[in-house]
Amino acid sequence: MKNKKFLSIVILLVSISMIIGCENSDLNNPLQKTQKVSSDLFSELEDTTKIDVYHNVYFEEDYKPSVISDKNIINDFLNYTLESVDNSKKELSGNPVKSKMIFYDKNNNKKELKYVYDDLYEFGYVLNGEKRYDLPYDFFRLLAASEKYRSEHATVKQDVKNLFSKYKYKPSFMISSQFKKLPENLKYGYEENIEKIYWSYCMELSKAVGMDFLNLLSNEISAEKYYLLEPLGKFAQEANGIVIRHKGKIVGAYIQGNNDGMVSTLDKKSFEKIKKMKIDTWVCNNILDRQSKLYKESSNRSDLDLIKTYFEAMENKNYVNLLSTMDTKSIIDTLNCNIKNSELYQENIGESLPRYANKINILDIKKSEKDEKTYHVEMDITTSDYATIESGKNVRTVVITEENGVKKIEIDVPGPQ
Repeated sequence: MKNKKFLSIVILLVSISMIIGCENSDLNNPLQKTQKVSSDLFSELEDTTKIDVYHNVYFEEDYKPSVISDKNIINDFLNYTLESVDNSKKELSGNPVKSKMIFYDKNNNKKELKYVYDDLYEFGYVLNGEKRYDLPYDFFRLLAASEKYRSEHATVKQDVKNLFSKYKYKPSFMISSQFKKLPENLKYGYEENIEKIYWSYCMELSKAVGMDFLNLLSNEISAEKYYLLEPLGKFAQEANGIVIRHKGKIVGAYIQGNNDGMVSTLDKKSFEKIKKMKIDTWVCNNILDRQSKLYKESSNRSDLDLIKTYFEAMENKNYVNLLSTMDTKSIIDTLNCNIKNSELYQENIGESLPRYANKINILDIKKSEKDEKTYHVEMDITTSDYATIESGKNVRTVVITEENGVKKIEIDVPGPQ
């Protein structure tokens, strides 16, 4: 009898200890606590039928919020409220984004949430009255994208969802869809359209996952651009999924960053990983047409001739000659600079080529004492509207490199004044 009584006391003490332990565990685990709070937030918002997104507080008087009424995009926002992170030890930088979102239900009842996020340190939170909810940074990426693209109705087709889900990506909405005619071949001469370079390496990315559309050269295709909820790479702010169709069927796909030149296969492999060399090296070795007239002419330039041709072409806005003086990496960079939201690449190449001067009078060219491939070019210039320097005497530092024995300009930056 005494043993039974003793056993009962032990069981009772163990039970009390377990209860106390569980309570302490909850108190010491902010992630669990935040998850509960976040699910409460979801409960308040789950009947949402429309969201107005006001982005930053410094909008103009005629500013109109981004309106989201597509149920799939709304669900993407709501699903993030079921996740949680602990940002309690993080501090905002000096210039965070602050504004508000208004959620509407079917009866037009409103729920206003304020938000703050920091795109430098990549974290943020929302405020529901006095309550703060730390949400995944992808919530704020989507919020910024809704302002940038304003895709109120941009349904993602089921075959696109199926394709990207195989690779753990989720497209939230379509950014754009456009018809393109692929080039007849992928040999690029400076006299030709620079888009050949873009298609050459993107076809390799698509082919790496079993979707080779090289056989469609000279055919019309449609290119669909999607906003992906998952970012591309550690430092990318945004990833876009590109889907290529021919006669309605998906024939190609790859991932690219937004204005940063980053690209990958659907299974997250870089170009360098699949081809064992960087894009510019591969393009230089495989795509540049060494038999083209201008390539042959440019291959015999001396350092001084190269520099003079470069600045003369800039002054005269002769983009063909200007491209012939630049190294392949710089040419590829022009494809990924100042891309419009709807575009795959920079279609107006003149907007991304060097164009800081309308008139250039070269006064002197001196070789650097420290590096035989570096030159300091003294000039008198009249700047263009795109310049960040002033008209008058300037010095530019120009660095020359070699590609397969041909001299090209690699760097053009302000020099010692």
